[in-house]
Amino acid sequence: MFVRKLRVLLNVHERLLYSRLYSAGLVSKVNLNHPYNNYLKSIHKNLPHNNSQFIISRNLSNLSETLQRDNEEDNNNDSKNDDYDKPSFSENLFAYSVLLNNKKLESTIMPRLIPDEDITDCMIDKILNKNYEDTCSKEILDDFKTLSLYPKRENLLITDKKFEKILLILKTYVQSYTNEEMKDIFRCLELWQTTHRIKFDKNNPIPYFQLLMELDNDCFLRLNDFKNEDYLTLCDLFWRIRYLKAAFIKKAVKKLGRQVKQLKPEHYLQYLFIINVSRRAFKNMYELEYALELFIPAYSAEELGVICMGFFKTETRLYNPSLRIKIIRKFIEEIDSVRDIAICTLFKIVRLSLGVDEDNTMKDLLNAFRPKIQNVSGICLVHIAHAVSALHFYDKRFMDEIVERFQEFVPTSRAKDLERILFSLVTYKYPKEHPIFEQIVNEFRNPQRAKELANHPVCLGASLMFLSQAEIYPLDLISKVLDHEYLTKYYKMNPYKIGREYLTFSTGVQIEVPEYDGPLLPEKVARYLNKKYSTDPPDLDPDMNVRISQASRFLLEVVNHLRDILGASSFFTDQLLPHYSKQDIIFCLDKNKNFVSPKPHFPQAGQIGVIKYAPTDPDEHTWLVLLLAPRNTIFNKYSITTGLFDAKMRQLKKIGYQPIPLLATKWMSIVSVEDRKNYLRSLLFANHVNNTTSIKSS
Repeated sequence: MFVRKLRVLLNVHERLLYSRLYSAGLVSKVNLNHPYNNYLKSIHKNLPHNNSQFIISRNLSNLSETLQRDNEEDNNNDSKNDDYDKPSFSENLFAYSVLLNNKKLESTIMPRLIPDEDITDCMIDKILNKNYEDTCSKEILDDFKTLSLYPKRENLLITDKKFEKILLILKTYVQSYTNEEMKDIFRCLELWQTTHRIKFDKNNPIPYFQLLMELDNDCFLRLNDFKNEDYLTLCDLFWRIRYLKAAFIKKAVKKLGRQVKQLKPEHYLQYLFIINVSRRAFKNMYELEYALELFIPAYSAEELGVICMGFFKTETRLYNPSLRIKIIRKFIEEIDSVRDIAICTLFKIVRLSLGVDEDNTMKDLLNAFRPKIQNVSGICLVHIAHAVSALHFYDKRFMDEIVERFQEFVPTSRAKDLERILFSLVTYKYPKEHPIFEQIVNEFRNPQRAKELANHPVCLGASLMFLSQAEIYPLDLISKVLDHEYLTKYYKMNPYKIGREYLTFSTGVQIEVPEYDGPLLPEKVARYLNKKYSTDPPDLDPDMNVRISQASRFLLEVVNHLRDILGASSFFTDQLLPHYSKQDIIFCLDKNKNFVSPKPHFPQAGQIGVIKYAPTDPDEHTWLVLLLAPRNTIFNKYSITTGLFDAKMRQLKKIGYQPIPLLATKWMSIVSVEDRKNYLRSLLFANHVNNTTSIKSS
């Protein structure tokens, strides 16, 4: 077994070395001056040419894709965060500025090179026309430094053909450079990268691509020679040239993660920044959380904001309650000096991590932030409102101040921020007459936003969903996004790409705007979404070894008690609205308010994907729905349901039912079985049910 594994590893190693050889574009006239040269040439002869070509072309393709994605993301960040500060900062640039202000990181963050005013045009022409046939590696590196430090370089592109020769030659010498010389190459590349955003074509592996890949490969092979400070320095340099998907970064994150307890606080800070920008989480993030609690006294609030970015961007919540409280306390202490982006980051991690039993901590944070509401940016207001709403923390006065202040930012806010604020407005049950709704709808109609909405069609769909839950239906926008041409253009008419939001407002407009005669979801898409979000009736005899959700347990308990109270034939469970997946409990009363068996009068029972209107018949039946409100539809510590739950109640009324809400918080507060049964009876009798009723056969 060991021998076989060793052979596999050697084979992989040889192929990797060959790919380096091939990517270097070696020719007989170039002297690599590298100790592995003869070995590489022997591999070149032995490996089949076609396979090796495939290997290198695949690597270049992956490189181009990651570089393009990284540059596009950076461009998007720079252009979209104009609201943060003046001058505008993206989150990553803000985080990096915090690192630069930490004097203890001078050993792992190399200073930026400064252009040399003494470099002339004649010197540049001489370098570009030089014959590098017998040139040594040091001279090539010096020439590349000269090109990079050229003051007029800002008017040049490193992808121009006149630089291809020196880039190819430089690439062939990468392996022969010392660690410090290789770092100098990164610093030179930084000057080119930050001046011009380069659009990469994966089908055209230009020399610049090949040089970056060679640097990545060589750093990867030198891993065992590096110390922790070297890992951080090189990761920093990869960030500065915006090559964040490098294999070296992935390996460095693993290496540093295993030694996180040995890091100094400042190095831990830089490590979390690398995790943030590369989106590469360490396998055991809990180890990083444990180390963070030890380091907290060494950090400022803004530095903790940078660390929180690392956790949030990798979708890692903070599980330790005491750690969350310490972070929030630090922000409260420095709230007057903390910049907006750090506050945004705090509320992001709060939204991801805070528990429902930490209302007091949230209350203290909001009270500390309240005086800053009139001074912060619009995007900061959005993230605060989003966190407060998502955590179902109820403070109506605070939310009113946020909404009033945000109205002036509506015209300049991104579509995704308008979507988030709509979620908060609906959660807090703002009336549809509130002027902010009209402001937002007009923004979505604004022709100047056409490009933005075309780039982010999901934002428009989700916004229309939240508007429909507030009983607002801009029919022109709904017709636009449900049009066959629109769905084909942005979703390829693929039901797997079209989300639940389309099912929600498409169904809502049929219920609440019956006169609407525009397009609806295509049958194929609607059928798929209806099946995806349909639910089966509860299993009344579940396997005790199978874990079920709190919502399912809630429904099961209520159903079992109703069977004891009224009998199994007096009700049934079904999904009345296709865009709400939870099962509802349905009753039927005759004109004397006595229960009758409902199923014989309900021909749509069990059907999937249809709006199940209450049956109309000459016997004057009344249809009741016991509507369960799980904890995620109730504000914490209050018996107040969210607007998302109220939207379902409103729509059930419009299709002919009388909804009876049953809140999970009230249900959980009742301990004994008999008291729960009495509470169910009181809910039913409060809706004019005859308390002497008996189940009748129809």
